[in-house]
Amino acid sequence: MKAWLCIVAGFLCASQVVIAEVSLVCSDNRQTAFAKEQFREHVVVTSTDPLVGRLTWRLSAANATLASGEVPLNAKGNEPADIEVAIQIPEVKEGVRLPAQLEVAVAAEKSDKPVRLVRPLTIFAQDAFAFRKEWLKGLEISLFDPAEKTSACFEKHEVAFKAVNKVDAISEIKKGIVVVGEGVSFADYKGLAELLHRAAAQGVSVIVLAPAGGEFPLAGTGDPDEAFPVPGNIAVSGVDIIRKLDKQLDVSGWPPDGAVADARLRLRGDKGPVTVEVAQGGGDGWVWMELDYRPAGNRLVACGFPMIRKWETAPSASYLFAAILESMGKKESREN
Repeated sequence: MKAWLCIVAGFLCASQVVIAEVSLVCSDNRQTAFAKEQFREHVVVTSTDPLVGRLTWRLSAANATLASGEVPLNAKGNEPADIEVAIQIPEVKEGVRLPAQLEVAVAAEKSDKPVRLVRPLTIFAQDAFAFRKEWLKGLEISLFDPAEKTSACFEKHEVAFKAVNKVDAISEIKKGIVVVGEGVSFADYKGLAELLHRAAAQGVSVIVLAPAGGEFPLAGTGDPDEAFPVPGNIAVSGVDIIRKLDKQLDVSGWPPDGAVADARLRLRGDKGPVTVEVAQGGGDGWVWMELDYRPAGNRLVACGFPMIRKWETAPSASYLFAAILESMGKKESREN
């Protein structure tokens, strides 16, 4: 979805600004950036008449300019001109989120009436867990990760965990958080789903990261004597769950490829028990499923967000993982 900001004779509303017959459109609707990254914004300029002038930009926070620049503009009449703006995001202190705004303006030569587009851009420190390593250790994360991509990410970014090398070992975990690493298929580990449900029912928090495939029964929809314990509540959600967990994160446009979901969860079932089918990529289905076994047990969350794959390219990836951990374990205030 594109963020439209256009121009028509002094009229202003939440989503549009129009002045004369020139329009500006930001093709990238990201609202987050990492500190020190090279942020690239594409601005599409359309004018009913040929327009020769300049495009200026300004990144600011609390009315102070953080960076600015300009590029020449030569747009043909009624033909969109795609202009790339490269912005060097400044450094911020570890543990800090800096609310900023990006202003882009277009003006014809010798004109003092530019067309402006302003949008929010929150700058995030690189480490989502700065000053929180001891808190991470206290969560007692147990990681089942046969693909070893999640464990490599955790080791690099100092997310403390204990490796679980065999599926059956999950049954021995009685506290903390069980994390299933990205890219695990339920088809390859037939007993995995049942073990995860039982762990949650017995009080262990469970997080399944972007599974690669397979399916499992939806607990509570089959035979009363089924092996899966029945949760007190089942909830599914789309990408809006991201903003429920952290209002400053992006719900679309995660770089580098823009994808926000690597896996989707689809409910299947006619007359028999309902199953949860894992599908790759886009299309229909949910990106979040939560089974709640509280108060006697805990929660099992399966999600399709590529948080590990995009840990270093999209601020929303690692910070979303932090928000999920906060919701699972004891919450701790961010240190600024």
